[in-house]
Amino acid sequence: MPHVGSTSCLLLVLSCLVGIQFAISQERVCSYAVAKEETRQTYVIYTRLSSYSCYFISTCYRRHYYQQPVYRSYTVYYIENKCCEGYIGNAEQCSPICTECAESHLCLAPYTCVCPAEWSSNDCIEPPQNVTLTATGSDRLEFRWEPPPHNIHRQFATLYIVFFRNEAHFVNASSNLVMQLESLTPYTTYNCCVAANTTSGPSRLACTSQTTLR
Repeated sequence: MPHVGSTSCLLLVLSCLVGIQFAISQERVCSYAVAKEETRQTYVIYTRLSSYSCYFISTCYRRHYYQQPVYRSYTVYYIENKCCEGYIGNAEQCSPICTECAESHLCLAPYTCVCPAEWSSNDCIEPPQNVTLTATGSDRLEFRWEPPPHNIHRQFATLYIVFFRNEAHFVNASSNLVMQLESLTPYTTYNCCVAANTTSGPSRLACTSQTTLR
C-alpha cells in the first residue's frame, strides 16, 4: 500500500471541496526530463580589407578585401520534457490516455475511467461509502473508505483508485481499505478522492478534505 507522505474553518473546507473536481480535471499531468545533445553547424565570415602599398616610386600594389565563410560544428546540450508512458500531449499538459472512457467519464489515470462525483447516469455505480480523512499528526492523514453498495446487478469492486496530490494510487479490493498519507505540510488542507472499478463498470468519485494538525 502506498505511503504519500486542527481542523480549519468550515468555509475553507467547503471551498476546497468545490475545487476538487476542477483540480482533478486540470492537473492530471505526468512528464519527465531527458538530457540530450545535438551537433549543429554554423559559419563565420572572415573579412580581409583592401590595402595600398608602394615599394618604389612607380611600383604600387592594391590588395582588395574579400569574405570567406568557414563552417564550424558545435554541440548543444539541453533538457527535453516528455510525457510519461500512458500519457499524451506536450510536457506542460500531458493528459492520460483513456480511449475506452465514455464521453461523460473522467480519465483519472491511464486507461482508468471513473464517473464524476455529481454524475447520476445509470452507467455509473454508486461511489465508495463512509469516506473519511483523519488528521493523525502535523504531517500525516489517514484515508479510509468502504465498498460501494451492491445494486441489483450485484457488482463487486475489483480495484480502488485513490486520487491524492494529483496522483492516482491503486489499491487492491482485497486489502484493507485504508491509506496513510505522510510527509505533508503542517496545518494545511488536503483533498482526497476515491473511486471503485467494479464488475459492472466504474463508480462515481467520493471526495473529502481535512487539515493536518499544527
